[in-house]
Amino acid sequence: MEEEILDDKKTTAGDSVTIEKSRALFLFKSVDQNKLGEDVKNLFIDNGYKLESGTPNNATYGKGSKVLRVLLGAFIKRFEWQIEITENGGMITLLFEKNAKGYMGGAIGVNQVNNEFKRYVEVLKTLHSNSQ
Repeated sequence: MEEEILDDKKTTAGDSVTIEKSRALFLFKSVDQNKLGEDVKNLFIDNGYKLESGTPNNATYGKGSKVLRVLLGAFIKRFEWQIEITENGGMITLLFEKNAKGYMGGAIGVNQVNNEFKRYVEVLKTLHSNSQ
C-alpha cells in the first residue's frame, strides 16, 4: 500500500516504485531500454511537451516559456522534467525528476508544478504496471 508524503522522505509502492517530493524512481524488469525511452518521449510529446535537450533515454522535457514565467509569474505555466533511463544488471531504471519547481510563480506556481508532477507520476505508474 502506498502512502502520500509531503516531505523529502521516501515512500515505496511495492519494491519497484519509489516516490519522493521532487522525483520518482521506477524499476522495470522485462523492458527494452530504448523502447521505454521512446514510449516516455511519445507520452510527453503527445501532451504538448517538447524535447528541450538530450535523447529519449536522458532527456529534458519542457512546456511553456521560461522567460514569460519569470516576467508574469503564475499567469504563465512552465513545467520542466528530467528523465533518465538506465540499465543496471538486467533492470531498467526510469528516474522522473522536477527541473523547475515553480518558485517564479509564487505559491500558485509551486502548486501548479506539484499537481503536474503528481499527475505524471500516476501516468508513469500506469506505464510501469502495464509493462510488468
